[in-house]
Amino acid sequence: MTNKELIKGLQELKKLEVGGRPQAGWVLSSRQILMSQLNPKATVSDEAKNQSFYYWRYFSGTFRQRVFQPVGAFLLIIFALLTYNATVSVASASLPGDMLYPIKTAGEKVQLALTFNDESKVKLQMNFVSRRADEMQLIAIQENDNNRKSKKIVQTAKKITQDNKSLKDSLGKISMAANKPAVLEVAKEVDIKSLEIKQNIATVQNSLPEAVKSEVKDEVKEAIVTTEAVGTSALGVIVDNYKTGRANISGQEVASRVAERIKSTEDDIKSASNEVNDVISVVSGTAPSVISTSTSAIKLVDVAGSSTTSTLQNIVQKPQQAKEIIEEAKNLLGQKDFSSALEKIQQSKDIVVNVVSNAQNIVNEIKEVQSINTSTENLLLINSNKTGSQPTTTSLTTGESTKEILIKR
Repeated sequence: MTNKELIKGLQELKKLEVGGRPQAGWVLSSRQILMSQLNPKATVSDEAKNQSFYYWRYFSGTFRQRVFQPVGAFLLIIFALLTYNATVSVASASLPGDMLYPIKTAGEKVQLALTFNDESKVKLQMNFVSRRADEMQLIAIQENDNNRKSKKIVQTAKKITQDNKSLKDSLGKISMAANKPAVLEVAKEVDIKSLEIKQNIATVQNSLPEAVKSEVKDEVKEAIVTTEAVGTSALGVIVDNYKTGRANISGQEVASRVAERIKSTEDDIKSASNEVNDVISVVSGTAPSVISTSTSAIKLVDVAGSSTTSTLQNIVQKPQQAKEIIEEAKNLLGQKDFSSALEKIQQSKDIVVNVVSNAQNIVNEIKEVQSINTSTENLLLINSNKTGSQPTTTSLTTGESTKEILIKR
């Protein structure tokens, strides 16, 4: 056999699998193995992919928890604070009856609750009373409907009265404190502001239409009285500090403050005199009859025999008594007897309050009986037209009481 024949025979043998020819699947798998060894990054196993995903999820969750969530919470807090401040800012301009007014008063309560220093608390309470007086002025100017104006002013006046009572209690509490210099400064501020607030309320009252004034008179009067009581208490603290020497204040300053309180009382006496004159005018308008009252009857009788006339004569004399007491206060002030002068001022104020209260009661009684008298005269006139008789006396039964009307003919 020649060499060519031998080579050809070997080549034919190589093509046979039994002769050593590799299978196609083995060749393919071997090629992939070799390629992966030559370029290991060319393929990534599922396990590697899962591991990479796990690390990414861990990193993302940690980042959100430690960065995104705190930042988000912080931004949320900032947004809430900005919204709250904006709401409170708008609410601060609200008036009684407005939608945001409860937010305003609630904020004041929170502010007061977070104030732990007694002197600072008194200052804050005084500021709130001053704020109510400012609100009353705005209501009087801005509100056009008389019914709403009356309701809002009554609400505000009641709030002033309530706050004044709390303020007076707080003032009495700090007057016993050891830190007298701080207490004295607070008392000075309350003394000045109470005079301003009283004047503001009185100005509002005088500016109101008559229909509104009659509706709010009692509540406004009480607001003025309690404001004066706060001022008098503050002045008492000032005088007490001067007498005991527990705080540094000059006699000249105390005298000036007492003199200012005397002047305010003199203005009140003038107002009380005007009240009495108004009552006299009303009584004169009922001539020749005025009111006499008892528990069972209201009668129209001659002026000379009227118990109302007796009451009127009594209150007519009261303003003069108040003036005499104030003159005594002035003399005591000149002697630098500040405590006694303050007592006289309070006595005069009590007389004024009594005069105003009785004067209003008389006016109310007269108006009530005038109304009854008018109705009765109309009824008698109708009956006389029917029967042709002369009316002399009649009785009206209202509930369990009888109101007898004696009509002078």
